[in-house]
Amino acid sequence: MKKTLLTLITGLLLMGCSNTEKLTFNEMVGKTEEVALGIDKTALFYESSATKELNGVKSVFAGKNNTTIEVLCTSNGLTKSIVINEPFLEDEVINLPVKLTLEEAEELLLEAGYGTGVEGEADWSVVVLRRPLGPDFEFAQYIFTTSKGFVSVDATTGKVTPVGLEGCPCPFKDPCICPESNLSTMSNQTWKNTSSQGTLRVSQGNPQSGHQDFSPTVGTELVPNGTWNNVNGGAWAYLVLDILNGTTYLTTTTVHFTDPVGGAPLDPPVSMDGNNKPDGALTFTKVGDNSYDVSYGKSSYPPPYTTGLIDWTGGQTGKKPFSTPGSYWTQDYNFDDTLRWTSDGTSTVQNTKQTGNSVYGYNYGSRAYPVNVLDSDMKTDDSAYGVAMDGVWQIDIKIGSNGGGTYPDSLFCETFYLAERKVMMWDNKYYLDNSPKGGSQQYSQYGREIDIMETKWQPSGPQANLPNGNQSDPSSQMSWNTEVSGTNGYNKLEAKWEQMYSTFPNPTTYATFGIAILDDGLYFYGYNDKGTQVYVDGPIVLKNDGYTQENPFVPYIGTWTKQDTKTKPGIEGGFSTSYKNFIYKKKTEVSGNPITNKSGFGPGLK
Repeated sequence: MKKTLLTLITGLLLMGCSNTEKLTFNEMVGKTEEVALGIDKTALFYESSATKELNGVKSVFAGKNNTTIEVLCTSNGLTKSIVINEPFLEDEVINLPVKLTLEEAEELLLEAGYGTGVEGEADWSVVVLRRPLGPDFEFAQYIFTTSKGFVSVDATTGKVTPVGLEGCPCPFKDPCICPESNLSTMSNQTWKNTSSQGTLRVSQGNPQSGHQDFSPTVGTELVPNGTWNNVNGGAWAYLVLDILNGTTYLTTTTVHFTDPVGGAPLDPPVSMDGNNKPDGALTFTKVGDNSYDVSYGKSSYPPPYTTGLIDWTGGQTGKKPFSTPGSYWTQDYNFDDTLRWTSDGTSTVQNTKQTGNSVYGYNYGSRAYPVNVLDSDMKTDDSAYGVAMDGVWQIDIKIGSNGGGTYPDSLFCETFYLAERKVMMWDNKYYLDNSPKGGSQQYSQYGREIDIMETKWQPSGPQANLPNGNQSDPSSQMSWNTEVSGTNGYNKLEAKWEQMYSTFPNPTTYATFGIAILDDGLYFYGYNDKGTQVYVDGPIVLKNDGYTQENPFVPYIGTWTKQDTKTKPGIEGGFSTSYKNFIYKKKTEVSGNPITNKSGFGPGLK
């Protein structure tokens, strides 16, 4: 097991544990010897290392059958040990205890002129108690890392001697082959999350005695474009991280600051699986001393939630089964509700039956939108069919409720609408709308929204709406036209259900609902199940002096319910909503508008 001195020094970076009666360095070394002898009564001591804070030590022992025993001990006496199936070949055996304590060696170092300038304070950052191979070291040495290089204090005679080659930070090496950077400072790193999609969250992992001194603390999150300072793996030199996509759990990885086998420092750190093998989940790019950009590998992204949404006339370019690249409709509730949607090659159907459970909450609805997936890393862009700032969006809908006039239909809202979206990743953390509480339902995640067709609110017929955020928060008021919306939204009853469906209140056919956003404003329109235009509402001009839209509209379909279903079951709707023939056209691809060219919209939109 070949190791440089620098490896031995930096293999352990011990951070703070609170204890009013901290063990001394030599007491901790004694503790590690007790543990090693408990594992193998023939264990022989090679070395022990610590930082100046003396929050812990890492000791190395020779075991039987050419094994190596590593034992860590914190200053409050907590220990951990591992056995490595390789021999340790860098040191001579030392008989414990040594004659001089660390405190006595530190005093000798100070007397020899290695001080910080502060009275009584010796100049060192890391110490290793060892006896290097070779004839120059008859006794064990305290080898200190000082600002002037490495200095040894003989643990028997007290002799103070500078060691190492001139100009080389690694002693006992000829030629100098140690890393250029000073890895002994790797305990205080800065990480920046450079990914636009994904979050890191510190996890306890499998708790082990003493592994509580890492930083940041459990539960701390590093969101996209966020920064962590003072990152370290504590005494055991690793940090367990959950990787999230928004709030959706994806996987867990362990970031190692030193090699799990042998203790060599890792610069940059490496994310590994449970078998201590690199897993590719995180990539670290060094941008400065102890400063890294952190990005995500392909294993961090789940595929979109496409169950029941691939095989219908929704304009997607993706293939069944899912493969990349391609455009797909995906659910946006942070999980694949596999019993929610079905498709038959023409239509996609969303039911309102109960799924979920008391642990994760009960669910009775869904929403879906199109997203373009570029590659197997699940990267996205905004070029999916129907994602645009303007143009014409249209779909055929067979509603399943009675419009919301009676219970339980009144609990549900069937919808087709547009909402602004900046991040296309399938996670409700990125969902925006302009309802009073925003897309998060916690007074955040606001974006422009245009409701093309809604049931529930006007039980007698389809409603169109231009919501305008929260009355008390002007920054949330993003309506297409604030004069038309006012503070409560547009809320326009556009027609009667009987005008749209010839068999209402039990529709068996499809009506067409659409919106045209053209140069002169937007138009809501609807055609009944016979293909006849029933209404056109517009043009409504763009007028909002307080908000400028920067992100494209995304079309959404789905049915939602306003019930408290987080911990207790709700009420099933007992119906399904069917969608087919979704069409999007650029404004340059249509002639006129729904008023001047009735036959060019509805069934005539090709």
